Amino acid sequence: MPEIARFVNGGAGSITPAIAEKVVRQLPQWKLEFTQISAPKFPHLVDQLEFLADVVEDGGKKRKAKSKASQGVEKLKKVNVSGTAKLSTFFQKK
Repeated sequence: MPEIARFVNGGAGSITPAIAEKVVRQLPQWKLEFTQISAPKFPHLVDQLEFLADVVEDGGKKRKAKSKASQGVEKLKKVNVSGTAKLSTFFQKK
């Protein structure tokens, strides 16, 4: 982990747009080569490399699943509540 921290703190600044573009261009070939790696001492290496390649391809964009509201919630959004008592009126001291 210290290597990663050192890279992030210092080495990442040395990556130029040209280097990043070259990496992105070579990713498809590298992904093919990743599948040919045989490293019994590192059983998760291929999965980790493919994950990193996917992150680079996505440009670091976070994927956020678009959540759909249920039909009931959608119907409640359309309800006309003008003229109805506010909920707080039911909880006032008598």
